[in-house]
Amino acid sequence: MVPPWSGLCRHKLTASVLLRKKRDSSLVKPFFLKHPSAASARRAVSALFVGNGFAFGVWSAHIAVFKQNYQLSNQQLTLPLFTLALGAILSMPIVGRLFHRFDSSAIAWKGQICYAVLLSLLPWTRSLTWLALGTFLFGLCRGTVDVSTNTQAIVTERAYGSAVMSSLQGFWSLGGVIGAGFSSLLLRQHASARQDLAAAAAAMIVTVSVSRPYLLADEAPVDPPAGWSLIPRPLWALAAVAFLSLFIEGSIGDWGAVYLRSILHVSAATAATGYAAFFPVDDDRLLCRRLLKHESRADQPATNFGDSGCRWLWIRPHR
Repeated sequence: MVPPWSGLCRHKLTASVLLRKKRDSSLVKPFFLKHPSAASARRAVSALFVGNGFAFGVWSAHIAVFKQNYQLSNQQLTLPLFTLALGAILSMPIVGRLFHRFDSSAIAWKGQICYAVLLSLLPWTRSLTWLALGTFLFGLCRGTVDVSTNTQAIVTERAYGSAVMSSLQGFWSLGGVIGAGFSSLLLRQHASARQDLAAAAAAMIVTVSVSRPYLLADEAPVDPPAGWSLIPRPLWALAAVAFLSLFIEGSIGDWGAVYLRSILHVSAATAATGYAAFFPVDDDRLLCRRLLKHESRADQPATNFGDSGCRWLWIRPHR
């Protein structure tokens, strides 16, 4: 015969177990400190790519505005454009070596915040010299963001277990379209460059702040190689394709809105809209993702270089 109090004891035991589990669960870290899932990390890295492209789209849409505000000739305009590219080129190999000491996720979100702040400060320069210095620092941040965000994309792709690099990089073009469209909208409202770029920087900082907790940490760092090394010989062909692709993309990005404004004499807002149309026409990263699904795992590292890598996929010999 079962004692009448056995049921009560069983309920008390169950209640005590649940209470202990609840107390133990209170010691668990908050959700924003947990290791994020691959799906959440993919969304976060996508947001970083959107922010990166957004800043580039806003800047490129305002190049014609800077030219007009500073009364620059085409020859003078090449100086800030050159220093921007110089800053990006100089920062990329340095940032690559920093990953041996620091986590790429921290460099990615901190670099993008600096990128946004410098974007907002560019209209406050008072001379061509200061503008060139500002674009040099802006280029340093851009190179930092490019390398760190792509490194985060590699980490996320490994955690995700499938080829998502090209689709992640496709969000850079989406950000460029949004940035150019955003600039066109504000320019139509006769907003100043200071107002436009400050609003864009605020939007970037909010996006980074929301995405930051979901970025994945790097694997255990390895010792950096001794000294500096040149590009390995097998990558020279790919480097050449990447150079030509970025040369064409940069030429249109730097001068597209300027020539729409100076030759066709359209408004600054219309020039920004025309530049926004360049992004979806130029971009083939989403096509890359579909092509990568038909490639072997051995071929994927050679094609995971954005749209330049996709063009390499088209020209390489098929076995």
